[in-house]
Amino acid sequence: MIAPPLEATALTKTYGGVHALEGFSAAFDPRTITAIVGANGAGKTTLLDCLAGRLPASSGAVYLHGQPATTMPPDKRARLGLGRSFQDPRLCDGLTVLEILSLSQRVLGRPLLRGLWVSRRSDRARRLNATLERFSLVSVANERLRTLSLGMARVTMLACLFISEADVWLLDEPASGLARAEVDALAPLLRSLVDGSSERSVILVEHDATLVQRTADRVILLERGKAVEDASEGSAAWHDIVGGRRSAARSVAPVRPISHPDRDATSVSTLAGRDLHISYGKFVAVRGVSVEVPVGEIRCLIGTNGAGKSTVMRALAGLLTPAAGSITLDGGRVPPTPHQRVVDAGIVLVAGGQTVFPNLTVSENLQLTRGGPLDVLDLFPTLALRQRQLAGTLSGGEQQMLGVARGLQLSPRFLLVDELSLGLAEDVVDRIILQLTTLVSSGQMGVLLVEQDYSQALRWSSHAYVLAQGRLEFSGPSEDAEKRPDLFRPVFLPEAPA
Repeated sequence: MIAPPLEATALTKTYGGVHALEGFSAAFDPRTITAIVGANGAGKTTLLDCLAGRLPASSGAVYLHGQPATTMPPDKRARLGLGRSFQDPRLCDGLTVLEILSLSQRVLGRPLLRGLWVSRRSDRARRLNATLERFSLVSVANERLRTLSLGMARVTMLACLFISEADVWLLDEPASGLARAEVDALAPLLRSLVDGSSERSVILVEHDATLVQRTADRVILLERGKAVEDASEGSAAWHDIVGGRRSAARSVAPVRPISHPDRDATSVSTLAGRDLHISYGKFVAVRGVSVEVPVGEIRCLIGTNGAGKSTVMRALAGLLTPAAGSITLDGGRVPPTPHQRVVDAGIVLVAGGQTVFPNLTVSENLQLTRGGPLDVLDLFPTLALRQRQLAGTLSGGEQQMLGVARGLQLSPRFLLVDELSLGLAEDVVDRIILQLTTLVSSGQMGVLLVEQDYSQALRWSSHAYVLAQGRLEFSGPSEDAEKRPDLFRPVFLPEAPA
């Protein structure tokens, strides 16, 4: 009997008294996409980390092609054919696409397969070129990863797994932060990679129900670290899970916040950056960008990786000093330091998991900013269950929740949120947007969102700014931006690779 490519038995991971994963057992067959689904904090990323060797399991066993791999280091698992992607694909953002693929080919290639061709330079080059063509990366081969859209960066990571000859793929939230059109293109790409191989097995951790529905042969539902359902495609249980009847279903997105075109602009408190020029050494990241955040509106800042979005946000928060231009509050200069901007001007930046203290518990993180009238534990019930857990052991989505919660507790007048949806379940994102919409509509704050998922951001906001290569390409009503598909650089070709 041939062993499955990957198998886990009674896999358990604990952090102190918290069971992030408990007794997980499953065998993953070739030519199959298995989706691991569940709410934030269910144990999905912990499972991938234990399977990949990034985290040591507290107990249980992992087998790779029948070989015991429980104590095997990640690099050895990679050479036996196990590849792993992460929620944030920008770990090598300073390298070009060609450099990243070449590195994956040389370092991660499986020895038994590499030996047939790696000694012949022409064969290596031929395979590299074929991979660029298969994944529609020829036109961006010499671009650095940080300049690509999130969708194209994710395609590059899939190409890395492909060229490394991995036959077991662990994919962590490949659709997170992507627009709907991008997810629609990702689904046939994943299916083609599995259907076109006699050995490849994909384990897909994903919140996006549409991607799961279009790609998965099997779904495993995790709840609080336990597998509570294991269903094959087409079964009643499978339809229950992907249809949201056994997991969080996406609620109707809140209506677009109301803008106020007739309002006297001079009477509205506004945070503004005007004609901003921002550099990192000799590299000019932002050129002549102007943005405004009025109280009473949600506005969005959209663009690909490297467009300058986070740079603008950091400048507004006082973490970067523009080389030219000005940042004003109600027409006057804002306090110069980040601390004074938070205390005196009410400007709060939420930069994802970077805004949490990993060595403090969830409760201790919240105590540092407690004082506002909002009970964030009602908004984030997952955090209420994990108050004694160290923030650094939370999943990426949970750290994002905690960062947003800490920001809201400061009762900001201006809330700047960088990549709100990245790593979060859709129902959690909807709850946050609904809360922000309520606060904005009551005139308590203004919000500026940086988002990769531009289609969602345009629906959430009243006004949009679109950046490309550090320059402002569009500024105007979000409804007008929705009518301008030319503003948004495509990240996939419509057809799946053959």
